[in-house]
Amino acid sequence: MKQRPVSRAAGAKKGRSPEKIEEGWLIYRRDRSGEELCCLTLEGLSRSSRIPVPALERMIRRGLIESMPDDDRLFPPETVRRAVKVERLRLQLQIGLDGLEVILRLLDRMEAMEREMALLRRTGL
Repeated sequence: MKQRPVSRAAGAKKGRSPEKIEEGWLIYRRDRSGEELCCLTLEGLSRSSRIPVPALERMIRRGLIESMPDDDRLFPPETVRRAVKVERLRLQLQIGLDGLEVILRLLDRMEAMEREMALLRRTGL
Protein backbone atom coordinates (compact mmCIF):
# COMPACT_ATOMS: atom_id res chain seq x y z
CA MET A 1 0.00 0.00 0.00
CA LYS A 2 1.58 3.23 -1.14
CA GLN A 3 1.05 6.40 0.87
CA ARG A 4 1.11 9.74 -0.78
CA PRO A 5 3.99 12.00 0.23
CA VAL A 6 3.22 14.79 2.63
CA SER A 7 4.70 18.23 2.18
CA ARG A 8 4.83 20.29 5.35
CA ALA A 9 4.69 23.53 3.42
CA ALA A 10 1.42 22.70 1.67
CA GLY A 11 -1.42 24.83 2.97
CA ALA A 12 0.83 27.20 4.88
CA LYS A 13 0.57 30.91 4.19
CA LYS A 14 3.80 32.54 3.18
CA GLY A 15 5.74 34.21 5.97
CA ARG A 16 3.56 32.88 8.76
CA SER A 17 3.36 29.58 10.58
CA PRO A 18 -0.20 28.32 10.84
CA GLU A 19 -1.86 26.98 13.96
CA LYS A 20 -2.99 23.89 12.10
CA ILE A 21 -2.14 22.51 8.67
CA GLU A 22 -4.17 19.56 7.40
CA GLU A 23 -2.52 17.37 4.81
CA GLY A 24 -4.35 14.14 4.12
CA TRP A 25 -3.67 11.77 6.98
CA LEU A 26 -1.24 14.01 8.83
CA ILE A 27 -2.03 17.19 10.65
CA TYR A 28 0.64 19.62 11.75
CA ARG A 29 -0.33 21.93 14.57
CA ARG A 30 1.17 23.90 17.40
CA ASP A 31 0.79 23.05 21.06
CA ARG A 32 0.42 25.64 23.81
CA SER A 33 4.16 26.22 23.98
CA GLY A 34 4.30 26.91 20.24
CA GLU A 35 6.10 23.65 19.41
CA GLU A 36 4.98 22.06 16.15
CA LEU A 37 3.42 18.61 16.49
CA CYS A 38 2.73 16.02 13.83
CA CYS A 39 -0.48 14.06 14.42
CA LEU A 40 -2.29 11.30 12.56
CA THR A 41 -5.98 11.22 11.79
CA LEU A 42 -7.84 7.96 12.41
CA GLU A 43 -7.57 7.23 8.67
CA GLY A 44 -3.84 7.95 8.81
CA LEU A 45 -3.44 5.65 11.80
CA SER A 46 -5.33 2.95 9.93
CA ARG A 47 -3.19 3.30 6.82
CA SER A 48 0.08 3.48 8.76
CA SER A 49 -0.70 0.45 10.94
CA ARG A 50 -2.65 -1.48 8.28
CA ILE A 51 -5.40 -2.05 10.81
CA PRO A 52 -9.01 -1.37 9.75
CA VAL A 53 -10.72 1.68 11.26
CA PRO A 54 -13.41 -0.40 13.09
CA ALA A 55 -10.69 -2.43 14.85
CA LEU A 56 -8.92 0.80 15.88
CA GLU A 57 -12.20 2.23 17.16
CA ARG A 58 -12.65 -0.85 19.38
CA MET A 59 -9.10 -0.37 20.73
CA ILE A 60 -9.89 3.28 21.46
CA ARG A 61 -13.13 2.43 23.29
CA ARG A 62 -11.25 -0.10 25.44
CA GLY A 63 -8.50 2.41 26.21
CA LEU A 64 -5.82 0.28 24.55
CA ILE A 65 -4.69 3.18 22.38
CA GLU A 66 -5.07 6.85 23.19
CA SER A 67 -5.62 9.99 21.18
CA MET A 68 -4.01 13.37 21.76
CA PRO A 69 -4.97 14.78 25.18
CA ASP A 70 -6.70 17.84 23.73
CA ASP A 71 -8.20 16.32 20.55
CA ASP A 72 -9.75 12.86 20.50
CA ARG A 73 -9.68 12.78 16.67
CA LEU A 74 -5.88 12.98 16.43
CA PHE A 75 -3.17 10.52 17.41
CA PRO A 76 0.55 10.93 18.11
CA PRO A 77 2.80 9.00 15.68
CA GLU A 78 3.88 6.53 18.40
CA THR A 79 0.29 5.24 18.49
CA VAL A 80 1.05 3.29 15.31
CA ARG A 81 3.52 1.09 17.21
CA ARG A 82 1.04 0.59 20.05
CA ALA A 83 -1.86 -0.33 17.73
CA VAL A 84 0.30 -2.82 15.83
CA LYS A 85 1.41 -4.36 19.14
CA VAL A 86 -2.21 -4.73 20.30
CA GLU A 87 -3.26 -6.32 17.01
CA ARG A 88 -0.25 -8.65 16.93
CA LEU A 89 -0.90 -9.85 20.48
CA ARG A 90 -4.61 -10.29 19.75
CA LEU A 91 -3.88 -12.44 16.71
CA GLN A 92 -1.00 -14.45 18.21
CA LEU A 93 -2.62 -15.12 21.58
CA GLN A 94 -6.14 -15.40 20.18
CA ILE A 95 -7.68 -13.61 23.13
CA GLY A 96 -10.20 -10.81 23.34
CA LEU A 97 -9.56 -7.17 24.07
CA ASP A 98 -10.44 -7.66 27.77
CA GLY A 99 -7.55 -10.08 28.23
CA LEU A 100 -5.28 -7.87 26.17
CA GLU A 101 -6.01 -4.93 28.43
CA VAL A 102 -4.55 -6.82 31.41
CA ILE A 103 -1.55 -8.09 29.42
CA LEU A 104 -0.77 -4.63 28.02
CA ARG A 105 -1.01 -3.03 31.45
CA LEU A 106 1.55 -5.55 32.75
CA LEU A 107 3.82 -5.05 29.72
CA ASP A 108 3.63 -1.27 30.16
CA ARG A 109 4.65 -1.62 33.82
CA MET A 110 7.54 -3.93 32.89
CA GLU A 111 8.79 -1.48 30.25
CA ALA A 112 8.60 1.38 32.75
CA MET A 113 10.58 -0.64 35.30
CA GLU A 114 13.19 -1.55 32.68
CA ARG A 115 13.62 2.13 31.78
CA GLU A 116 13.96 3.01 35.46
CA MET A 117 16.54 0.27 36.03
CA ALA A 118 18.54 1.42 32.98
CA LEU A 119 18.51 4.98 34.33
CA LEU A 120 19.68 3.79 37.74
CA ARG A 121 22.51 1.83 36.13
CA ARG A 122 23.63 4.87 34.12
CA THR A 123 23.61 7.12 37.16
CA GLY A 124 25.50 4.52 39.23
CA LEU A 125 22.85 4.06 41.93
